Amino acid sequence: HFKQLKNIPLGQEYYFRLNPDFLLILVKHYLNYAPTHGGSVSSSPVLKSSMQILDLILKAAPGLVEALYLSAKAHTIAGNHNVAQSLLQRCLICDRTYSPALLLMAKISLDQGDVKCSEQYLEVGLSECFDVRGDPVYHLIRARGQIINKKYREAVKTLTMALAVPGVRTAATKSGQAAISLSDRASVFLELAAAHRHLGELDETAKVMEEAVNEFKGTSEEFRVIISNADVQLDNGDVEKALNILRGIKPDQPYYVQSHEKMADIYIDRRKDKKMFANVYREMVEKVPSSQAFVLLGDAYSRIQDPEKAIEAYDTALKKDPRNGQLASKIGRALVHTHNYSKAINYYETALKSGQQAHMRYDLAELHLRLKQFEKAERVLATALDHEIGDTLASRRERVRHLMLLADVYERSRSRQEAMDSLARAKEQQTKVIKIANAEQESPAFIQEQRDKAADICCQSAQHAHASNDNEAAVRLYQEALLFNEHYEKALLALAKLYLSMNNLDACQARCLVLMRQESDHEAATMMMADVLFRQLKYDAAMQHYAELLQKSPGNYQALARLADLVRRSGKLPEYPAFLQQAEAQSTRSGFDPGLNFCKGLYERYTNNPTVALKHFNLARKDSEWGERALFNMIEICLNPDNDTLGGEVFAAVESDSFLSTTSADKLDSEAMAARTAEKLMKEVKPITADCRFRLSILEGYALLATKSKGKLDRAVQTFMDLMHEPQDGSGGSREDNIPAIVGLSTAYMLMKQVPRARNQLKRIMRRPWTSEDADDFEKGWLLMSDLFVQTSKFDVAIELLRKCLQYNRSCYKAWEYLGFISEKEGRFAEAANNYENAWRFSSRTNLAIGYKLGFNYMKAKKFVEAVDICHQVLATNPNYPKIRKDILDKARSSIRT
Repeated sequence: HFKQLKNIPLGQEYYFRLNPDFLLILVKHYLNYAPTHGGSVSSSPVLKSSMQILDLILKAAPGLVEALYLSAKAHTIAGNHNVAQSLLQRCLICDRTYSPALLLMAKISLDQGDVKCSEQYLEVGLSECFDVRGDPVYHLIRARGQIINKKYREAVKTLTMALAVPGVRTAATKSGQAAISLSDRASVFLELAAAHRHLGELDETAKVMEEAVNEFKGTSEEFRVIISNADVQLDNGDVEKALNILRGIKPDQPYYVQSHEKMADIYIDRRKDKKMFANVYREMVEKVPSSQAFVLLGDAYSRIQDPEKAIEAYDTALKKDPRNGQLASKIGRALVHTHNYSKAINYYETALKSGQQAHMRYDLAELHLRLKQFEKAERVLATALDHEIGDTLASRRERVRHLMLLADVYERSRSRQEAMDSLARAKEQQTKVIKIANAEQESPAFIQEQRDKAADICCQSAQHAHASNDNEAAVRLYQEALLFNEHYEKALLALAKLYLSMNNLDACQARCLVLMRQESDHEAATMMMADVLFRQLKYDAAMQHYAELLQKSPGNYQALARLADLVRRSGKLPEYPAFLQQAEAQSTRSGFDPGLNFCKGLYERYTNNPTVALKHFNLARKDSEWGERALFNMIEICLNPDNDTLGGEVFAAVESDSFLSTTSADKLDSEAMAARTAEKLMKEVKPITADCRFRLSILEGYALLATKSKGKLDRAVQTFMDLMHEPQDGSGGSREDNIPAIVGLSTAYMLMKQVPRARNQLKRIMRRPWTSEDADDFEKGWLLMSDLFVQTSKFDVAIELLRKCLQYNRSCYKAWEYLGFISEKEGRFAEAANNYENAWRFSSRTNLAIGYKLGFNYMKAKKFVEAVDICHQVLATNPNYPKIRKDILDKARSSIRT
């Protein structure tokens, strides 16, 4: 037929001799006999002939609606959904009311898992042509969506309507009856049986399956029904009967391969029998020694972790189908799984030299990257990029893929600028991919996927820019990502975090609101919104966000840990145990849950119970998620269990004069033992990130300070100075203004009695804006500076700093204690008592020295009953507490009597 067209120019005679109507009838007959299920679909000669004919028709008549539809149908059967969607888009541009195209679009969307999109196409089809309700395929697609959404009762009603259409329950005998393929007819029965099965209606399931077996006996769909009948027996718990049904399908019958795949799944999933699982596939390749069968055998061996036999099976399959590049890749990956890396590399290189598919270069480069052979990976990818020519959609996409991997190579080899250059090239190519996809009228789902990929490339570039301390470039790149997809969650979340780190709270809040509009229960956005409110000192609003989040998800330990810090800083620690109890109630292993124990440890630490806190942190310290943070908390407790102002001299001198502290020898022994414990714990920390290494170095400096020996104090000074000049995150920026290092250096100078140097360092902290990341270190610095001002009787400046401490942490009992000391010095005993009362309350009444001072100031303020009450509280904890009976209790009692 086509030979007679060779020498005829395109014109009226050409179209007359082409006879598209006759060819379309021929294609329809071909497609009726084309397989619709199983691995042989794409290689079916009937399907290939249909596609060749349709390609020739569309070349001559690109706007022929029926040809576009049939071509899309053929590609759908072959599994080429993107091509099919593109053809259907062209079809609908020519005739938007063509209901078969809309139904096929709905079917493809459903196959891709997009139920909502499928329903939209069905609605459009119904609105354009109400007669579509008489098409059983419409009901079939709708019912499949309902089953996916677990609306089984509705699916039963829909499929019952489909069966009622003439030509569905029984084969069409009249020309006026519904035109539905044999495969779709069988699908209606099988989906109805599945819906009944999900509803637990086993009798109805059996009736439908019995009717299906009788109706399709002797047809090409008979064995598909038989396989589905095996599923029914599995649901009834009769595994052996299901296996017997599947064994009844012979090698010369359709669906033989599918039946053996089902049998193998039963052996591995239901009976956990690896030997029989492999035997099923071995039997299959003996009876049907095709390339596809050997691939399935290789996949089976891979699944049961037997890569050597998998390689043999793949090798046999490759000999039968030498042009199959996917098989060559599978062999290479199997060699990698055996850890035979050198052999895998040799295999890839040999395959490439023999002219096999160039996509194997990607696998080879990926293997070099895995082995940290960065230069070799770079060379392979450079070669791949040199060989990639052409402006087709496929070639552009492959170029993007290689450039993304090249960026990964550069990143792993610490060549950040080259990585950013590679990502910039990838973004340029991906932008061209989107333009080509739009020009070729690809499906909306495919175009959106490409836009998301472009957004992801922008996000990766932004991460590199942020790591290089170029926040402006990072913001620009994240905003560019949102131009590709304004709802792209990854970009919105990362941009919000970046704005938060830049202290741009309004911009951060705006992005969080967008995320929460997209998903009302978005945990990360909710936590970040709470952080913003916290930084704005709106403690109650911030707590409300966390309370709502934990109400829905009590076991969200990340939120629970953040809430611990929030309630401490808002002065509402007594409210925290309720959240702990809520989390404990839903935890199945509350006593050993590392996340829960970490949160309990935080609470105990914040309520000044270091011993109990250590116990809980210890239960979390081996966990992969919580262990590092637990260890850091344990080390900090060991180095400063009483939460003293390290380097401060005000209270040390007062308590020494008043004999309110423990004996010097005991305290030195206790501190030495705690320092040794801290050193042991520091050895357990395995820092991965630069921030973790930096924090560990800070704690190592404090461990040197804990010894108070001159040599180690000198080493501590050097440690903190080195940290201040250390490059940050491998970029050009340094940590000269890093608050933890400045505070550590100031503390060292104070312990060495170099007060002017300490004061100069602390002044730098006073000029810096507060950040939540360094909140604890700001507090330490302000307290130490306040101590210096109190020593020199500059009380006004000290009070200003102490009120700043309380602004950001209302539970800072040290700040209250300093305020009490200042009031006491100035003879304002009632005010001093009020400040000491807050200090006593926020220290959870465990700091007995504060209790003594509170009782003393109550007595001085002539509040004798309160003074007696405080004395009893102190003596209940330590009956031998020095001087409190004589100095306060006896005098207060005497005053009450008189």
